[in-house]
Amino acid sequence: MNDQIEFMMKFQYILFYFVRPAIYLAIAVFGFIILFSKTKSTRILGLSFVLTSFASLLECASTLIARFSGADAYFNFVLANNIIQMVITIATPLCMCIFIHRNYGKKLIYIPLLILPVLNIVARIAINVAFNSLGMSGQDMLMWSNTVNAIDSFVIGAAVTVILIIIFYKNRKTEKIIPLAWIFEIVNLVWSAVFSFCLCISYQTMYQGKTASDFSNSIGITALFLQAVISMVFPVYVMIMAVKKGKLEST
Repeated sequence: MNDQIEFMMKFQYILFYFVRPAIYLAIAVFGFIILFSKTKSTRILGLSFVLTSFASLLECASTLIARFSGADAYFNFVLANNIIQMVITIATPLCMCIFIHRNYGKKLIYIPLLILPVLNIVARIAINVAFNSLGMSGQDMLMWSNTVNAIDSFVIGAAVTVILIIIFYKNRKTEKIIPLAWIFEIVNLVWSAVFSFCLCISYQTMYQGKTASDFSNSIGITALFLQAVISMVFPVYVMIMAVKKGKLEST
């Protein structure tokens, strides 16, 4: 039994440290294919996929550096990574705003889709400050701040996704390239709820003893790997439809 558990843990680590980055690298490739395809309307979405995959690859790199490098290397990397992640946090929804504005004429879409990610950043800072003011430190602070941050990210991300579902659904009959985008956004919303729930369980059990800690690592690693798999679905759909449309236009 112990050998089976050890094998499963090693298998999960392989998926997490090696397969997951490969998935995000594949998403970057899909993004570049869309970006340089003959279908002009979806090129901006290709750029957004490249940006998000780059942010995810940096996050994968941070976990590797944290595990296999010293504290100084990790600290320096995190500083640069945080700045890049903040820029991408704004740039990615901006790409979606441009796509919606150009294709559906929704000029006001910039307001919610750009403000909500900024609110997420502000909320994270406020949450950390609040826990510091309560005198929490060490494991308790890490556990609760991560849990609240996960909930906050889900709520704000869900608000963005609901807006996209409504827009894509209302324009599904006039959209010539990706008419099923609203369905993929619904899948994204459902998975985000499941993913956030798994993260909260992982954070709440990580310091409850060895067995609970192993369970926490297992569920966290599994959730993050599945997150990579799910995040690949929409880019694949856009890539297939963009390439197909480009071929039809060239014939």
